[in-house]
Amino acid sequence: MGGDDDVAATALGKALADKDVTVRREAAEALWRLGSRAKVAVPALGKALADGDVKVRREAAAALWRVGPAAKAAVPALIGALKDKDPEVRWGAAGALGTVGAGAEAAVPALAAALKDEDLEVRHFAARALVWVGDRAAKEAAAPVLREVLEKGNPDQRLRAELIVLLWKIGPEAAPAPSRLDPGTCTRRR
Repeated sequence: MGGDDDVAATALGKALADKDVTVRREAAEALWRLGSRAKVAVPALGKALADGDVKVRREAAAALWRVGPAAKAAVPALIGALKDKDPEVRWGAAGALGTVGAGAEAAVPALAAALKDEDLEVRHFAARALVWVGDRAAKEAAAPVLREVLEKGNPDQRLRAELIVLLWKIGPEAAPAPSRLDPGTCTRRR
């Protein structure tokens, strides 16, 4: 877009309230593209999580995820979005709460409840968020879900590496047994 990011983000935030759903969708996507530079639109993005259009809600959650720690003001709306009927909105909200980090401590009970979500991706992103947001007990509660995602055999090596690092961050009691890892990912020192 060029120019002043705050001016653009403010205008796009206002467009999230437009009557035309296409305008709202495009505004949410543009805010996603701005990433952390969309921080002035956080209140509008939080409101957009309750939009009647699922695509607007998905884009709003994704945009807040990219805003990161500056999305702290949207934590209450993100907690509400963890109960959205659409799984993509739910995992987007969990991901956003994880990037907010310690500023999202109020979300720990809702994230813990999301560990039982019917959708594996929601459980995965809720567990990931708990590692960054929660206390020791929350992290330990996240470990079985992280192991479950790891054991599903996802071929994406970056995802597998991230899961192993998250389990390592929780502590040795949460780490998967070496036999559960692909033989190619473990080496023995002789």
